[in-house]
Amino acid sequence: MAVAPSRRRFLQSIGAVVAAGALGGAVTSSCAVESGTGVPEWLREPAASMRPRFRWWWPGAMVEDAQIAAEVEAMAAAGFGGFEIGDVWDSVSGVGAESIDPVRYGWGTPRWHAAVATALKTAKQHGLTADLTIGPHWPSAIPGLTPDGVGSAKEIVAGAVEVAGGAVFDAAVPEPATPPSGVTEGNPAPPVTAVLHALLAARLQPGSAVGGRVVGLVADSVTDLTTTVRDGRISWTAPDGSAWALIAIWTRGTGQIVNAYDTKSSAASPMTTPQAYVVDHFGPDGAQAVIDYWGRNLLPDPILDLLRDVGGSIFEDSLELKAVVYWTPNMPREFAERRGYDLTRYLPLIAGTGFSYDDATTTRVRHDYDQTISDLYLDNRVDKLKQWCESLGLRFRNQPYGAPLDSTLAAARTDIPEGESLAFSDLDRFRTLAGGRDLGGRAILSDEAGAFLNGAYNTTWKQLITTLNSNYAAGVNQVMIHGFAYADAPGAQWPGFAAFSPLFGGTISFAEAWGPRQPSWVHAPDVSTYLGRLQAVLRAGSPRVDVAVYRQEFNASAGALTGSAVGFFDDPGLRRAGYTYQFLSHGALTLPRARVSDGRLAADGPGYRALILNDQATMPLATANTLLVFARRGLHIVVVGRAPGSTPGYRDARSEDEQLSRVIAELLAERTVVRVSMQGDVPAALTRVGILPDVRPDGSTELLSVHRVDGDSHYYYLYNAGSAAIDQSISLQGNSIGYQLNPWTGAASTVSDARGSDNLEVRIRLEPAETTVIVLGAVVGGTLRDPIDRGEPLTLESWTLRVEDWRPGPTATRTAKTEHTVHLDRLTPWSKITGLEDVSGIGTYTTTFEVPAEFTRTGATQLNLGEMFDTARVSLNGQQLPPVDVFHPVADLGDRLRTGENTITVQVASTLNNRLRISRPELFGSRERQDYGLLGPVHITSYTSGTPHPRPSGA
Repeated sequence: MAVAPSRRRFLQSIGAVVAAGALGGAVTSSCAVESGTGVPEWLREPAASMRPRFRWWWPGAMVEDAQIAAEVEAMAAAGFGGFEIGDVWDSVSGVGAESIDPVRYGWGTPRWHAAVATALKTAKQHGLTADLTIGPHWPSAIPGLTPDGVGSAKEIVAGAVEVAGGAVFDAAVPEPATPPSGVTEGNPAPPVTAVLHALLAARLQPGSAVGGRVVGLVADSVTDLTTTVRDGRISWTAPDGSAWALIAIWTRGTGQIVNAYDTKSSAASPMTTPQAYVVDHFGPDGAQAVIDYWGRNLLPDPILDLLRDVGGSIFEDSLELKAVVYWTPNMPREFAERRGYDLTRYLPLIAGTGFSYDDATTTRVRHDYDQTISDLYLDNRVDKLKQWCESLGLRFRNQPYGAPLDSTLAAARTDIPEGESLAFSDLDRFRTLAGGRDLGGRAILSDEAGAFLNGAYNTTWKQLITTLNSNYAAGVNQVMIHGFAYADAPGAQWPGFAAFSPLFGGTISFAEAWGPRQPSWVHAPDVSTYLGRLQAVLRAGSPRVDVAVYRQEFNASAGALTGSAVGFFDDPGLRRAGYTYQFLSHGALTLPRARVSDGRLAADGPGYRALILNDQATMPLATANTLLVFARRGLHIVVVGRAPGSTPGYRDARSEDEQLSRVIAELLAERTVVRVSMQGDVPAALTRVGILPDVRPDGSTELLSVHRVDGDSHYYYLYNAGSAAIDQSISLQGNSIGYQLNPWTGAASTVSDARGSDNLEVRIRLEPAETTVIVLGAVVGGTLRDPIDRGEPLTLESWTLRVEDWRPGPTATRTAKTEHTVHLDRLTPWSKITGLEDVSGIGTYTTTFEVPAEFTRTGATQLNLGEMFDTARVSLNGQQLPPVDVFHPVADLGDRLRTGENTITVQVASTLNNRLRISRPELFGSRERQDYGLLGPVHITSYTSGTPHPRPSGA
């Protein structure tokens, strides 16, 4: 039987099982099921491996063992599952490099080893997972390399000069047009030597001139003059006619550095810091340099053994590489072998100077270059580092984007792919990585989460959770919260060290510094258990995804800085109709799981029931042949707009285009292929061929879902992505018995459909950003009754507020605490209460009130807190209640409310924003006050139980 709208809130609160870290025992009410009956332990008390983790920032190895242990214990006590140790202490982190002696405290020093060992030992004691970053900064850099030497990052750049037809050019070959990419204000020109790779001459197209934005060249005029260069000079007479371009192609080191420190350095002063050059991410020597350095300096047996014990991984951040155009010494040979032609005469098209032949040639050659860069990154970096990690008994976690990479295939070939909430506000970017994870048979999609600009000391749990709930809906099932900062560092001010604050030596900050220094940390166990339950659900069994969308473009983060969505699915109609989808690349379709059986692609994994070609103008011939096989084996393919009309590569383009046309014609003739005009037509087309979403809403909705299957059990994560409440019926694919789980409290209640069909119809009501979980194939037991609201609410207006005021103490890491007590006739933000305007801390609201007998006689009651900042804990008559959902702050009081006198206490906690506005005005003074406190209105409503629902057969 469908769940009535008025019941939905109570379905999440009855039969409560208190979350791990929440104070108190089981909750019962007049319509509760037995406490925890049928809810598995892994959902009631999620294991540490399922819980959120922190990126833990250290100021190098200038850390103390006792403080390290205390911080690990704080994470464990607050219910978090682990951490990743990262060194941040240069001008970006807010700690000047001159403040710390790199010889004593740098990355990889004996002190660093000892500190890491302490962190890993403490993690092992508490069952936490611990990871190490591949370097102290990003991109990966190794001390001891030279910018021109083996293993360091390289780039290609052009220099050009215009020569009139018939004129003689007798001079030095044109120099590179730009300085090395690694040269910045803080990194003066490194000793980089450009090496001439090729010298080419090409006739200019009419109207073109060297130095123009686009310089047209006559393709069949290109002449290789490299062998005529003598001592860096060329004497050459341009053929008569129109002007020519003389183009010198140079290779060189990028000169990009990070402030990593060699353990063998003889630097005598903190000011003498050896530079570490960024490694080549596309050739084998770069990865080998990393492996060799780690072997020599960073993994003594005790640390390696501890890393294995705590299930550790080595993490590499996104590719924030500086280069005019990416290069690697083996590129000419690799390009010729992989693409089938010599790149030399086409180098002007990729060297970053705006040269072009005809549009088709230019586009195709650049595609071939991008494809080769992607191939080399996967073969020479991802695979090599993954194999190295596996040889050590570790895993490789990385962010495979930031360059022209097949991010989906890379996600399939790494152990743990990771995205980031900062650059992935368009959830299709996560769906790009999720497609690779699921088609590649990986278990986890990680998320570097919560790196909010100007977020230091003003980020709320609600803000973070809103982001995480959204990212979970796109496939994320592990979060690395950005971040937890070590307590102290040279130059730090109260409340302690906060990495990236100030940022770049200015007055802006970046990301929150979570931990016990924050008043809101008092409620961290409620948050960590909520997130842990969701992550446990999102890793249960295997994924089920309705459809796949083909995406041929490279790089999951492409266009993130400009807000453009390259190759994604723009029309919201597909998701609003309830369909879940992921992106698959041409590379991903070569994976072993990319097979069709029973009309499903990857039936043993995500089980896509259709593949969408989204106005795809080009396609590799091999991919088209693969899709033809898919269609003939029963996979539905929806072609939106154009069908592919050409192949993207340059070699044998005419022959391959002709073959592609024949294959596409055969594909379009298949009975399983449907054509539509635009993206908005896709949902109706899928419905016509009988493909309905596993979560089928009653009309258009902003409800997003994730579906997981484990044997006969179905797990649904449901999230309201809209700005308005959702209140509608949905149909779920799976057994028509199950339970609804409140991820905040662990409370579960039976839901069933008396029809006994293969679907469950249920009424869902979710506030904006709120989530719930429905599990089908199991029940919690007990009798479920319809709660019916009775009578007028009891409004609570008069409160006593006691505020624990946090302010700077005698040192940067010590907090002084005083108390203020005020009596309120109505609830008001602290920022508008005299004497509390700039107070940050923990507030405790208490009210004692009389309850008439007729109010409690009706059955049970619930407490609605209205608005609050930011999280809350509630107790009634001295008994702690389960955690409160920050998006719908209603606490089920059950039958605890007694006739006569009752006391309710509500504890809220703030950020440190308001206090820091006045204690550190140079950095935080321009911020607006935040409205802390319980804002209400607060009222109690009573309800009674209606007719019991029949228990499903076998329950």
